[in-house]
Amino acid sequence: WTVPTAVDNSGKQPKMTVTPAGIKPPHKFPITTGLPTVVKYTFTDDSGLESSCSFEVNVKDTENPKLTEHCVNHKVETNDETVRVNWTEPVFADNSKEQVRVNCDKDNGQRFYWGTSWVTCTARDVHDNMAECRFSVTVSPTRCPHQDPPVNGALSCDKFQFGQFCTVQCRERFDFYTKPARMYICGSGKWRTDPHGLNTRWPDCSCTYHLYLYDSKHCTG
Repeated sequence: WTVPTAVDNSGKQPKMTVTPAGIKPPHKFPITTGLPTVVKYTFTDDSGLESSCSFEVNVKDTENPKLTEHCVNHKVETNDETVRVNWTEPVFADNSKEQVRVNCDKDNGQRFYWGTSWVTCTARDVHDNMAECRFSVTVSPTRCPHQDPPVNGALSCDKFQFGQFCTVQCRERFDFYTKPARMYICGSGKWRTDPHGLNTRWPDCSCTYHLYLYDSKHCTG
């Protein structure tokens, strides 16, 4: 701004004072959070007569809060269909140095079902400037324990939404030494069989032969 000047009929330059004391252009004003800053110039002549002028400075905050700790995606495995998920609330800072209000559209510690959900957290400062961060919460069944294919055989598996189902077979000239299940099904981290109740560890394959037709070249392991 331009500093005002004054003249006096005495021909002498009046004495100038300013409040806030010592302020002069250019000056960096803080963001206005209450009443505006009043800059007042007062001119006084030798007779003590005064004249003044003033103006108000109102600094409007238009800057959004800044995310200081990034949102982190969460992955959780569970044997249940729902699980409570906790996260660290995102942290925002504002140029006004005032505390910002942070609200998330889902509650910290609430239950989430299998699948992927999104959480959006919004920060607002005292001037209603806003920023947000978004992270995912992915809940999946506990992964199935790995099992190698049967020795001298093959394993064929397909996945469904919450697990997998597998069938086993033997190579040519080999057969299971015990009868396998028709299907092996894994959900929520646990194997089961169809029909129910069989050993969930599929058997290996052994060489099959008849004594009177035995030829060691027919079977290789």
